[in-house]
Amino acid sequence: MSTLITIAELKDILADSKGATPITMTTATPVTRIKAKNPWGKNLIKVSRVNGMIGWIYKNSVNNQRARENKTEDFHAQPRAWGKRLPGTPLVEHKDSFYLELKVENVHETPRYLHIEDGSRIPSDKVKEYLYSSKSSSRQGLDREVILRDYKLSNILQITIRREKYEISDTPHNVIAMFRDFTAVNDTVLALFDED
Repeated sequence: MSTLITIAELKDILADSKGATPITMTTATPVTRIKAKNPWGKNLIKVSRVNGMIGWIYKNSVNNQRARENKTEDFHAQPRAWGKRLPGTPLVEHKDSFYLELKVENVHETPRYLHIEDGSRIPSDKVKEYLYSSKSSSRQGLDREVILRDYKLSNILQITIRREKYEISDTPHNVIAMFRDFTAVNDTVLALFDED
């Protein structure tokens, strides 16, 4: 059973989290790294379910992976390119928004794509041909990259942390706001993962 919370309450829960902590979450993010000549324009959201670690130390994770790959443990992290890390938390503040810094361990399924004008599902293989490829971190020098992602708190629909499952009730995300009933949208988005 899930507990309904606000984004502000989610921020407080994450700020109080101490040490490396595993989480699982479902997110809905606007698709922005897509070629201009695509059939959907800027009207897609990507729905993903991922798990990973918060409260981890990037430098240590990269050096631990370097050790597993029998490489010299001499990696030094660069300062963040954007945003201000809130000390002692997994949160980053940037332009009046908060983000969750996550070490991605696993993407549970192939991401799902929804067209925001009518809510229709677009097959991943059709969207993939229009997406720009993501950059890997050449600085890590790894065969198996340590994946760092920042998730805007307003893009998180559901999160499980310390065996507690939360659903976010007030996601004011501009993509989701076009739907009249957030609960119906949230149920629709979460049901995408129950279809296969």
